[in-house]
Parts: sequence; C-alpha cells; structure tokens
Amino acid sequence: HKEAETIHQQTLQLRSKVFGQQHPHTITSMNNLALVLERQDKHNEAEVIHRQTLQLREAMFGQQHPDTLISRSDLACVLDRQRKHKEAETIHQQTLQLRSKVLGQQHPHTLISMSNLALSLEHQDKYDEAKAIYQQVLQLREKVLSQWHPDILTTMSNLARVLNKQGEHIEAKTKYQQILQLRESLLGQQHPLTLIIRDNLALVLSNEGKLETPH
Repeated sequence: HKEAETIHQQTLQLRSKVFGQQHPHTITSMNNLALVLERQDKHNEAEVIHRQTLQLREAMFGQQHPDTLISRSDLACVLDRQRKHKEAETIHQQTLQLRSKVLGQQHPHTLISMSNLALSLEHQDKYDEAKAIYQQVLQLREKVLSQWHPDILTTMSNLARVLNKQGEHIEAKTKYQQILQLRESLLGQQHPLTLIIRDNLALVLSNEGKLETPH
C-alpha cells in the first residue's frame, strides 16, 4: 500500500498538471489515493480527499451521477471508520435515497447503501432499525441472487450479529447454523470465512448459557 500511495500521488500530480484538477481522470486519481490511504488506516487524510472528490463530482456531474454517489458512499464509510457515526448515517441515508431514485431499490449499489446504513445504525446501538434494514436487504437479495451467493451469506451474517446483540440468541443461532452449513459446503470446513462463522456460532451458544462447542 505504501508503494501504491506514492504512485497514486505521482499520477495525481501529473494528471492535475496535464488535465487540470476538475478533469474526470484527475478526480479518479484522487479517489484512488483516498482508497489506498484508507487501507493504511490513514482515515483523516482519506476523509479530506473524499470530501474534495465529492465536491468536484457534484459540481461537474450533479448529485445523482453514479460517480458522485460512489464518492458520497466512500465518504460516509470513512466517517464510520473514524466513529463519526451520526454524520455517516446522514450521508448513507442521502446516498440510499438517491440510489433508490436513480438505480431502483433492487440495484446492487442501492443494496450496498442499505447495508452501509444498517451498519452505521448498528454502531450507534440502534439495533431495531439496523435489523429491519438487514432483513429488507436479505429479502431483496434473495429475489435476485442464489442461496449460495456471497452477498446473501454476508447479509445473513450481519442479521445474525444484530440478533445476537439484541439478545435474540435462538434466532441468531439458527441463522449462523444455516450460514455455517452453506459455507462448509461451498468453501470447506477450514476456510477462514467458515471458521469465523463457527466462532460466531460458538459465541451465541455461550450467550445462551450452553457450554458445548458447535460441530
């Protein structure tokens, strides 16, 4: 990531010089630099660039353009990573409203915005709201994706996590058992994602007061 950051910075400087700051290629370089900063946990620097990118894309393309919506979503996500959850929630809601209008409710990007909003709510302990959104995302994804699709399994896992936090351990256990069975069939017992679900299921069983580990 450090080497990538250096090259992105060089590319941004050259594109700014050749094309100008407001050219789409320059803005793409800005966005790439922000993303690689995030991967190094340089969230403050990334936030500054995401705000600049969003401002430029709104001025050039308008609020409803797909690239503008990506910048808006990226900014909200980096705010969440800095625990600025209230501001992130507001931006996620705006992004969701715009994506629903422009792309439709079942579009993958719209569903990503719904999931991002639910996670931001979850960070603020708004579990009822988060659960309702995760359930809606799961229902919509099940309409267009197969049972084995990774996005289905991720949404089920998110929902199970919130259920467990709410103390709904039996329902959370059922979800985790379903996910575990699917991931074992798809990825094998030793895959890292399978093992994560196995650990989560063990935690739910522990919360139920059971001492046995899942098999």
